[in-house]
Amino acid sequence: MKQIYYGGHIITMKSEKDFPEAVAVEDGRIVFVGNRNQAEVLFDEAENIDLKGKTLMPAFIDTHSHFSQMAQSTVMCDLSGAKNFYDIITELTAYLEQNGIDDTGIILASGYDHNFLEEEKHPDKRVLDQVSSSVPIYISHASGHMGVANSALLKLAGLTPDTPDPDGGKYGRNADGSLSGYVEETPAIMKILTCAMPRVRMDMAKQMAEAQEIYFKYGITTAQEGAAMGNAVQELAGYAAGGEFKLDVVAFILAYYFEHAVAAYSDYYHTY
Repeated sequence: MKQIYYGGHIITMKSEKDFPEAVAVEDGRIVFVGNRNQAEVLFDEAENIDLKGKTLMPAFIDTHSHFSQMAQSTVMCDLSGAKNFYDIITELTAYLEQNGIDDTGIILASGYDHNFLEEEKHPDKRVLDQVSSSVPIYISHASGHMGVANSALLKLAGLTPDTPDPDGGKYGRNADGSLSGYVEETPAIMKILTCAMPRVRMDMAKQMAEAQEIYFKYGITTAQEGAAMGNAVQELAGYAAGGEFKLDVVAFILAYYFEHAVAAYSDYYHTY
């Protein structure tokens, strides 16, 4: 399948004065950039697509994200539209009921931002306990570097008021020393999620396909897998081997897993 794009501002990023008239694409790959008449001669059977003054330019390269986490988030409750604690409770309750989650399951949510909530602060376990005091709940901040757990999840994780803060992490505490449910940074968050993830039902192949479409929606064709652990590299390599990737993914491997991952997947090391 061939297309010729013309009639708009075509930016190649090669130089400030490089504005070709047309771009020819064959089976999703650029095969020609230059004069429109020449493109039509070379690809006389191509579909002509008029940009009607719109701009056509190279795709974006993602500089900081976590592709696997994006895939995981496609089945989480989306709290990005929450304006206050009531909205958070409403969204989580609806998610609980729609998915038929019982005490053996878990609710994971993402996207809230305390900076834009009417209360101008993080919710705490008391807010989440209004959704359920028996089903574990964890909501991740939009940054991914903090979040809140309800009482059931704190209990599942074995956290108590006597639990010390891990190095590089923090557990929020109330004035009386009890845990508020707030957790900050990876060492504290992983203590919560390690016991939570086995309860999550996921189809990562399907979710990776959905995650790719999210990146494409924003014009991103090279994504990052930041702070990749060994299992993430294995999962990505398996997905790539199956020919499922339309997106390019660059994995930055955590030091602890680096040597083993590079040895196991050397074909992907220092290649594009």
